Amino acid sequence: MYYSAYGIRRAFERDAEELRHLAAIDSQRPVRGRVLVATQHGEIRAALSLDDGNAIADPSKPSGSLVAALRARARGVRAHEHTPSLRARVRAALGSQAAA
Repeated sequence: MYYSAYGIRRAFERDAEELRHLAAIDSQRPVRGRVLVATQHGEIRAALSLDDGNAIADPSKPSGSLVAALRARARGVRAHEHTPSLRARVRAALGSQAAA
């Protein structure tokens, strides 16, 4: 039976050693800054830097879909970060009505 469930989360400080190992087996430099990780079976299989978009993955396992999922999640995180809060949008709308 093929089990493909995975999770995506932000990396924690405790993940540093596993991320260094993943970078080494992928022959890449470790990802830096804010990092998302994709996990399967409790292990980090791929990681993506939110800051520069660099990705690392376990080359011994199918990981293309994990990197694609990380990139999609990163787009969502960035979109959320650039969207003004509801409070800011309401204030802007009310401010423009008061000026009219």
